[in-house]
Amino acid sequence: MKLTSKEIILAVVFAMLGFILSTREYILFLSMLNPVYGLGLFYGAVFIAIFILSRIGLVVGKFKFEGLKATLGSVMIVFAFFIIFADSSAYINLVSTGQMINNVFQYGTIENVSIIYLQTEDGAVWWAWSLLIPNIDVLRILTYSVTPFLLALGGGLLLSRKPSFK
Repeated sequence: MKLTSKEIILAVVFAMLGFILSTREYILFLSMLNPVYGLGLFYGAVFIAIFILSRIGLVVGKFKFEGLKATLGSVMIVFAFFIIFADSSAYINLVSTGQMINNVFQYGTIENVSIIYLQTEDGAVWWAWSLLIPNIDVLRILTYSVTPFLLALGGGLLLSRKPSFK
């Protein structure tokens, strides 16, 4: 095994991003955003970073993103995956503790819970659906089944060379 300059540059870029995104100012800025805006900012940064890194030849595991459409499709599929596995929504808190924390943004914090904890894939999707649908069972299905299905389908279409429903 041997590191090339590309892997070293990628590691340096990650270290710089980690430093910037862990600053007090950035975290306090995130704490002012609702779950959807916070996660949108996060995925916007992820999308831009992946696209720029792929354009300058910094790829991971020989996987190369072939343009804007493929990058968006890949991010949609990853987003769908993490809705299922993130386990950071108000629903997870309700099931595990019996307390709903949907109003955390409205009140700043509830028992010292930062809004940033809901700025995850499942947290933001749950929060967004909960603004429209009051039923917890329907919210669970929309968040953990319907949304990942639609995102994976859309991402797959963007990754396919000739989008179709065949």
